[in-house]
Amino acid sequence: MKTTKTNNLNFGTLVGILGIILLLPMLVLPFFRQEAKYWFAFLLPGLGMIACGFLVWLLTKQIKPKPVRATMATKMGALVVLALWVCSFLIGALPFVLGLKMSFLHALFESVSGWTTTGFSVLNVDTVPNIFLFHRSLMQFFGGLGFVIVILSFVKGKQAMLLYSAEGHSDSHIMPNLKRMVRTIFVAYVGLICVDALLLWACGVPVFDAINLSICTLATGGFALKSTSLLTYGVWAQGVTCLFMLVGMTPFAALLLLAKGKFAKFFGLSEIRLMGVLLIGGALCCGLVLLQSMTASVAFGSSVFGVMSAMSTTGFVVQKVQDLPYFLQGVMLVAMLIGGCVGSTAGGLKLNRFYLLLRIGLISIKKKLVPARRVESLHYTRVQGEQDIDESVVMDTTGFVILYFLVFAVGAMILVATSQRGVFEGIFEFASALSGAGFSVGIAGPTASTGTLWVLMMGMFLGRLEIYIVLIGAITFLGLCKSGTYKVAKAVVQ
Repeated sequence: MKTTKTNNLNFGTLVGILGIILLLPMLVLPFFRQEAKYWFAFLLPGLGMIACGFLVWLLTKQIKPKPVRATMATKMGALVVLALWVCSFLIGALPFVLGLKMSFLHALFESVSGWTTTGFSVLNVDTVPNIFLFHRSLMQFFGGLGFVIVILSFVKGKQAMLLYSAEGHSDSHIMPNLKRMVRTIFVAYVGLICVDALLLWACGVPVFDAINLSICTLATGGFALKSTSLLTYGVWAQGVTCLFMLVGMTPFAALLLLAKGKFAKFFGLSEIRLMGVLLIGGALCCGLVLLQSMTASVAFGSSVFGVMSAMSTTGFVVQKVQDLPYFLQGVMLVAMLIGGCVGSTAGGLKLNRFYLLLRIGLISIKKKLVPARRVESLHYTRVQGEQDIDESVVMDTTGFVILYFLVFAVGAMILVATSQRGVFEGIFEFASALSGAGFSVGIAGPTASTGTLWVLMMGMFLGRLEIYIVLIGAITFLGLCKSGTYKVAKAVVQ
């Protein structure tokens, strides 16, 4: 029986790190002194979480991890990740409640949208103080990276690999040392944000806006600082943003190939080739439709930006979604459901699974046309090399796709019922929540009903953690509940 030790990364440490993150927005106060009155909205809950984390750490640091089955260790990793994300949602909502006097439901919705890098908002961003805008951007920064990457950059833990995998990452083998890899990702992520911010500033975007936009672009989050989104900043800024949305939806492992000058290997990756075909094809189709009402440069420029924003699940817009032609709305719906690459900050089904789904479909057709005795080796190209499309790959892919679209269908119908809107509007809005895109046709907002906001929050949560982690964590929690509340608390905080 294969065993491993339970996670020895104390949950109190994780809570303490969340408290530190909550203090970071106060860094902008020296530049916006008129907003100093909001210090308490961040300092009080931030210090409170640090104190709570220290107390939990103090009470549980002597608990020694015990050997358990590997499957149980995986379940516990999922439970820890699930608990950490739920805590982040609750903690992230506190400054909105304390400083802006928002209702807890609206504050929680804004927090969930930020941490999951979706980009829905119930705020009037034109009147929101800058410190809260920066708080939203930081939530997308850490949510885009993933908490475990942030934590493993600074905290040691023997079960680092377990937690890393439990959050849904599948690129742990691109470097021999996990800690070195996550630090490289963190540094590269920050470096790209700095480059993006400098280019936006060079395009005439104010410094504060450039920093926030660059964070939300690389995180493929899409929180805008103006109600008009990117329409405020002009064509050059939109072009720079489009470029970095492409970077955001590209897997880190593939970006490493580019950095090393391995261009042939980069463009030989199955995901990258499919991404290029879909982006170019989608932009051309949308551009031809828009040619009926605008010049060629504007039509194709708007099409490239729209398709890129949808497939990267960033959610920036240069025109209200509900004002776009229905064909473009349909293309955006498909693009955001497909999403970006595995190992990137983008959401959606992921291009890797879509590619495999296409190949599985073609295999099925081919089997009906080719003699049964003919044997053919099937594979696809990843950064790590050729990967066979065997029975386990087929089962994993089709199983996840079926579950994903089952959640999508049920969620969309419930949203139609709670919002009292049309079927297409409900489908589009829930697809936007589940994929983490944040495009809205007018359902998400301050006037949305309580049921509507809860449905959208659940969609954002399930989409960000790719359904399986939520299910495994929830089932593990319910199983531990049968053993008593003490065992649940002990399992999480260890």
